[in-house]
Amino acid sequence: MPASGIKTRILIISDTHSRPLQNDYPHDPPRAFREPLPDADVLIHCGDMTMTGSVPDYNATLDVLRASSAPLKLVIAGNHDLSLEEKWMSNHREKDWRFVAMEEENDPLDKKASVSKAERQVRRDCKSVYQEARDFWTKEGGVARKEGVVFLDEGSHTFRLDNGALLRIYASPYTPDFQDWGFAYPVKTHDSFNSHTHSFDKTTNICQNPIPSFSASSTEESERNVDVVITHGPPYKQLDLTATGLNVGCPHLLHAISRAKPLIHCFGHIHEGYGARLVEWANNDSAKASDSKNDTTSTTVDTYMTETWRTAITPSTHGDSKSSGAQVSFPPETDIARDRSVRLDLSSLTTVTTSSQPQSAAQALMDVDDEFVEETQDEAKAVELKRGRNTLFVNASIVDLGYKAVNAPFLIEAELQGAV
Repeated sequence: MPASGIKTRILIISDTHSRPLQNDYPHDPPRAFREPLPDADVLIHCGDMTMTGSVPDYNATLDVLRASSAPLKLVIAGNHDLSLEEKWMSNHREKDWRFVAMEEENDPLDKKASVSKAERQVRRDCKSVYQEARDFWTKEGGVARKEGVVFLDEGSHTFRLDNGALLRIYASPYTPDFQDWGFAYPVKTHDSFNSHTHSFDKTTNICQNPIPSFSASSTEESERNVDVVITHGPPYKQLDLTATGLNVGCPHLLHAISRAKPLIHCFGHIHEGYGARLVEWANNDSAKASDSKNDTTSTTVDTYMTETWRTAITPSTHGDSKSSGAQVSFPPETDIARDRSVRLDLSSLTTVTTSSQPQSAAQALMDVDDEFVEETQDEAKAVELKRGRNTLFVNASIVDLGYKAVNAPFLIEAELQGAV
């Protein structure tokens, strides 16, 4: 078995919100989110599989996942997948939970033979609804597991892929609190991604599974660095810009990613943030620096968000203000439609640094004045992503602000180490 350099195709989607794959979509070129999904070694869904976490919505998501030939399909929950968070369900006991019962043989809820299971609705208590949702995705021999789907709870996970590669994942569904949705935490006061020694000053640490730090000397399989971080929400300043002009990503998460330095950090949540960006870490020459406090323990969240975050990233790849930083160039629209994906090879990315081209769909919505001229690119550069030096950020939201499935999946080719 080779020890390194195994080409691996990673298909990434997020925020499908129960939308089906398109068949004969009346579009020219056709929408990329259509059958069949591109071939891949592993598929990743970054959460918000549904609108509110009902079983019929989960079934619709499973229909999409079935359309993938990937032997391994990894999914996490998002803030809309309410029934998958036990705490949120417990805090909403008064809600009149009415879900269509799962269609299984010997369904204990089958009280009336004259009423079909697909039509019958029953009042459910929050505990049974949560357990049904968990069983749907995690039960051995259940409907999702039979399709090769693995539901990831928060923490680190390692998989040996069919192509011989070893894939190390960190996953988390948690996002900054917004209205009354699930998997939320108060971002200005609580840290959900770093250990106590890496949290900001005057911050309450609630992290039970910190994102592991990068180490250049890591050799043992159990100590290998994280290849892909999967979160539902974006980190601060990275494809997190809303149509109202606010950067709503998590600063604690950005700090954690700057320590972990994964090859890929994929997420969704902010639909208008769809896109891909490449950053170069400022402290990429030292394994010790990756696990240091980087002076953040004496820094407040507010100071980090206004000043300190820039010190972790090489200035040319900040992506601050109207600068897109190292925006990853996409293939032509016709190629994306043909391939049913945005295809990117980590060994030969092309980035564009420009002060006028938008870093995401949200930036394009904002830059409608004469300053936005797509042709005024400052520099196009071919880049080979290197472990510990760069991270590719991917916002893979399939739906737009109107919940229409207009965006393409990402198909990323990366070299992973071989399983020992």
